[in-house]
Amino acid sequence: MARYDIFIAGAGTAGLPAAGFAAERGLKVALVEGSNRIGGTLHLSSGQMSAAGTRLQTAKGIEDTPKAHFDDIMRISRNTAEPTVVNLAVSNAADTIHWLLDLGFEMLPEMPVIMYGHEPYSTARTYWGPDGGRTILSAIAPWFQEKVDAGAIDLKLETKLIGLKQDADGAVIAAVVDGPNGIEEIEADHFILTSGGYTANHKLFSQLHAGRPLYPLGAETSQGEGLMVGLGVGATLRGGSMFLPSFGGMKDPGRTGYFGMGGLIMTPQHRQPWEIYVNSAGERYVREDTPSVDARERALLAEPSLSFYVVFDQGVYDASPAMTMAEDKAEFLKRFDKFEDYMKADTVAELAAMMGVPAAKLEATIAAYNAGQAKGDDAFGREHMPLPLATGPFYAVRNYGTSVKTYAGLTVDGELRVLDAAGAPIPNLYAAGEVLGGGSLTGNSFCGGMSVTPALTFGRLLGQSIAAKNASADQIAAQ
Repeated sequence: MARYDIFIAGAGTAGLPAAGFAAERGLKVALVEGSNRIGGTLHLSSGQMSAAGTRLQTAKGIEDTPKAHFDDIMRISRNTAEPTVVNLAVSNAADTIHWLLDLGFEMLPEMPVIMYGHEPYSTARTYWGPDGGRTILSAIAPWFQEKVDAGAIDLKLETKLIGLKQDADGAVIAAVVDGPNGIEEIEADHFILTSGGYTANHKLFSQLHAGRPLYPLGAETSQGEGLMVGLGVGATLRGGSMFLPSFGGMKDPGRTGYFGMGGLIMTPQHRQPWEIYVNSAGERYVREDTPSVDARERALLAEPSLSFYVVFDQGVYDASPAMTMAEDKAEFLKRFDKFEDYMKADTVAELAAMMGVPAAKLEATIAAYNAGQAKGDDAFGREHMPLPLATGPFYAVRNYGTSVKTYAGLTVDGELRVLDAAGAPIPNLYAAGEVLGGGSLTGNSFCGGMSVTPALTFGRLLGQSIAAKNASADQIAAQ
């Protein structure tokens, strides 16, 4: 049986750079991936990255520092993020951006920008490419494939990690995997878990987040194996008490049971709302035009169903700007003949029946909004109220509090070593990417670019640092 310097579970955002940087430094790498392709959530992600002190910022005269980036994350997260891992991420993020650029990453020319889909940073430090996460994958894949072709990386697709073996001292010495050749053990000197989160595991999600419903955006392979395998060798989890839904996701017509963020424009900085947002009781529950996405997300968090309806009438449809960026208003209207979450009725009572809410409640909600609109005095403090909702037909579009990432993850130290219940490193075991949990890097919040960039960064750092450790060990052995 071949023995490797490093075993890595997960060929995604963190696993690819970890394997590539280790192989580049002469290490023999075994990389297993549960799906039939590399890339993980990069195939689905918007690919937003954030970094301070980049040469792109300098070229635009933007002064920024990792310390300012760190301070913004702690502010947005209300000091719930883990300072050690946040500092490690932001201190090395610029180098990650520069590495991608040197690989030929296609950066949109307007980058960096201030992005309002999450609570905004204090300065422009968010970046992405024209094809989202796939732009990142397009830059990394040729660099990675060179090392596979050279034999430095042994890539095993459709192979799942199902366990880790330890010696008498608790050090991890082998991985147990299940692949095309059945169950086998892979021995290595170091083991890195980069297997993603659990956005496809409804049972685990419910257990970790007090029974909340899961509306997943992630990959079908994000089953949480890394967490469960880590727990099996004494690791601990953190971040399970944290959860915040993304605001306004919709069912993905191309993937049954999965959701997407490409529905309505619901960011007031991009399009002020003409509609009202109604919960499953038929009541408004949030100020629709609040500039804080964090406020909208937390209001949705209080709704047991983690879902709501965007309600409007024909007058709003005719007068308002287009509700989507993907299609014109006439094309948008065709959705109401195709999808169950798009509802249209001649009267408010008929619309309420389609929504499954009390008709009297919805009628009262719309009447109260119209009265406030007429007076310019809204009960929620809303300022943008161009028209009442009074002209049939009436429309409703159901939206969901989606999970683009998961919050609970393995506890690691500043060297990304996985820790046990006593806070001691489990020998030979490391972790990077979403298996660390979004709660570590953004706390109980969303911070732009703090999923993709840390995953790339931590993978890169682990590949480098483990190679350096191996070189030191070899030097000592040679003496």
